[in-house]
Amino acid sequence: MDSSNISATPPVCDDYEVVAKNVLLPWPSTDSSLLELDPNACFLCICIPAALYTILWLIRHYGPYIFTEAKSPAHRKNKNDRLLSRIHNKWYDLTTFEHPGGPIAMSLIHQRDGTALFESHHPFMKREKLMKILYKYEIPKGEEKERGCTLMDPRDDGYYTWEGIENDEFVSDLKELLNDYFSSIAKKRGVTINQAAKATPARWMLILSLMASTIGTLPWFI
Repeated sequence: MDSSNISATPPVCDDYEVVAKNVLLPWPSTDSSLLELDPNACFLCICIPAALYTILWLIRHYGPYIFTEAKSPAHRKNKNDRLLSRIHNKWYDLTTFEHPGGPIAMSLIHQRDGTALFESHHPFMKREKLMKILYKYEIPKGEEKERGCTLMDPRDDGYYTWEGIENDEFVSDLKELLNDYFSSIAKKRGVTINQAAKATPARWMLILSLMASTIGTLPWFI
């Protein structure tokens, strides 16, 4: 058999010959450049996700020891490392309290008047339940000085008048509006009202994608 008569391209019918030529499909491909990988593309696809994963892993495991505001009860092993706060003119030792909203919010009220944060961040829970939880951590009168209950700033008196807030009509109306709004979202998504008020996985993916895109453009500016 004469191999010189064998074509490097497959037989193509006349009806499809124009299409095959327009899309430029070499068969088999003799252009080695099609198989070459862009080093910059490889760097972005491999190194950036690995770097993000490493950063998240380090923050998760060692963040509480670097950023004190991220300390949870498990990281407060020193007896002198107490988390004390004053809410509605009463002192509470919240060192062992596992806050559902995370430890950062708790650190913001350490040795401060936490009434404003307490009132503004719990619109969905009944007041009786909130006060029942707080009661477990209340410091008895007369033991405040012995426990080290002093404000970081002596001028920190809460800045607002909180007396009678539980019966305030304006506050009640706001909480009712919030409950109605997030209740409809919770029902539509099939989650609890607290979960409905938080960022969705899709929103977190959007945030992480924007972070990755920002970091990915840095090599072009360095």
